[in-house]
Amino acid sequence: MMRLVTREITGMKGRAGRAAAIAAVWLLSAACTDLVIDSLSVAPPAPTAGDAINITTVVENRGTPFGGGAGNSTLQVRITQGGATVSVDNRNVPDLRGGESHTEVIGTRLQQPGTYLVTAIADAFDVVGEGERENNNDAQLLLTVRPGVADLVVETLTPVPANPRTMESLEVVATIGNQGAAVVVPFRLRAELERDGYAQSANPQVAALGSGATIDVPLTFTGITEAGSYELTVTADYDNDVVDEADETNNTATAVIVVGPSHYWDLPIAAGAAHSCSDGFCWGRNDNGQLGNGSTTDSTVPAPVAVTLEMRGISAGGAHTCGKLGNAWRCWGANQRGQLGNGTTTDSPTPVAPSGISLNRLSAGAEHTCGISSSNDAMVGPVYCWGANQRGQLGNGTTTDSSVPVAVAGDLTFIAVSAGGEHTCGITSSGQGKCWGANDAGQLGDGSTTDSSVPVDVSAWSSLRFISAGARHSCGTFMEGNAMCWGSNRSGQLGNGSFGTAPQPTPQSVSGATDFWHAQQAISAGADHTCAIQRGPIGAVELKLFCWGGNAFGQLGVATSQTCDGGTPCATRAERVWDAGEVYSVGAGGFHTCAISAYGTQGRVAKCWGQNEDGALGSGGTADSASPVRVAEPQ
Repeated sequence: MMRLVTREITGMKGRAGRAAAIAAVWLLSAACTDLVIDSLSVAPPAPTAGDAINITTVVENRGTPFGGGAGNSTLQVRITQGGATVSVDNRNVPDLRGGESHTEVIGTRLQQPGTYLVTAIADAFDVVGEGERENNNDAQLLLTVRPGVADLVVETLTPVPANPRTMESLEVVATIGNQGAAVVVPFRLRAELERDGYAQSANPQVAALGSGATIDVPLTFTGITEAGSYELTVTADYDNDVVDEADETNNTATAVIVVGPSHYWDLPIAAGAAHSCSDGFCWGRNDNGQLGNGSTTDSTVPAPVAVTLEMRGISAGGAHTCGKLGNAWRCWGANQRGQLGNGTTTDSPTPVAPSGISLNRLSAGAEHTCGISSSNDAMVGPVYCWGANQRGQLGNGTTTDSSVPVAVAGDLTFIAVSAGGEHTCGITSSGQGKCWGANDAGQLGDGSTTDSSVPVDVSAWSSLRFISAGARHSCGTFMEGNAMCWGSNRSGQLGNGSFGTAPQPTPQSVSGATDFWHAQQAISAGADHTCAIQRGPIGAVELKLFCWGGNAFGQLGVATSQTCDGGTPCATRAERVWDAGEVYSVGAGGFHTCAISAYGTQGRVAKCWGQNEDGALGSGGTADSASPVRVAEPQ
């Protein structure tokens, strides 16, 4: 434009021409852009650390109103502290004609307290080219950021599980939030759980908590033995006011935690090869439907057996289970050898009835089953067996499998029966121990290692009260309170203070404990270990649990330093299982053990320990445990 005007006035002569030229130059000069930072402000004017801050800048073109626009330019807002750049924000400024202005708002947060320099520069990259007029296109101000203030809040208190019952521990998750601006330094909670006769506190430390952040803090309380309402009070930052808060009226919360009664585990409890059952529930391996819940899916927690009747008895075998439903026994699970007794060899994930017989007591072995037939409640009668019979374990004088019950030879009446790996043992009405089937390890107890397809006497004993057949050994308790075992002793499962590969075909006295209980389910022989309940001195029933034998998976429930055949951990003498409590029923399985013990003044709990690859411990996981863990509450 200057070139054009100059040409137009070059033809003018004298004083008039010189005046016109000066006027033209003045007009052009006045028409040039002059960007100015008209105002620079912040809101709030005195923010605290972490607050949202708005920086407002007004850019004005103070050039002549007769001239053209400023063209697209830029606005830069820079924040520095002590000469160091904290942030830089570049924004486009629209075309401004002379006299026009533009307002730009930039939002930010400054987390650290202190004094900051805010600088705003119009046309920061010299896009417009104002020349000498660029000496007024910037502005500065000092911004003081105050220390932030925290605001701890106890947002929620959530029991886990949502409907807790009496148990060894109660967990409540406290959700703590920081609704203030400042980052909170580590602080403590104070949690108090109270009820008549019960009071317990927890004081966990909580890590630093940022502005707007939340954290879940687990609070654990033990010894919850009584059902009822418990009042929980939780206070954040209770100790000496570590955190400076703007509002300390909301950092305490209360909740009423209602604890329901625990499941009352009824007797007995049974442990199979890799599953366990009690009181109408089963858990663990289920590849053959041995849990009885209509599926073949393993369960690490108790799953209800698919029945509508009360379960009054239970026995767990290798991969099948039998239970007394109402007044009738039913079986479910693996049936390749006819061990369900229903005339087929088809597995069943739901209970089926053994064919054509009424039974009062029943025992499931590895792949066979035996029961006492009785038409009354006397629990005395002949024994019938069914299933695998390759070693004569059905006791009917043959080695032929049977998918229906067959009578044990000898016209004997029994008060107890136990099916083991490939042998069976029972007690006659006169108290005589009898066994039949495999005898390679001396598990029949008749002084030989010869198999027998018919019952033979357990040597020199006629006062047996309870008997249990394991994988390759057998054990019994006697009227006098002593316990004896016979058969394989590779892992010390006979409990006689020794171990070895040689068969032990005659009963060996268990050492390390005496006065064993002689009630049903008071002794149980597993794959390579044995457990029994001690009744304590006469007149004082204490019901302590002792175990002995193999301990490779922690199935004894107590740490052992001894090793047996192959260097595997073991105990050759009875060892007290301290963590089991006062025990009413015990079941030794493949490589795990389960028991029902007293809890509180009226409760009963189920505990298991040992191998847990398939969830046989019922604790909700699959990790082995060398000490008793509580079976999860049935849902």
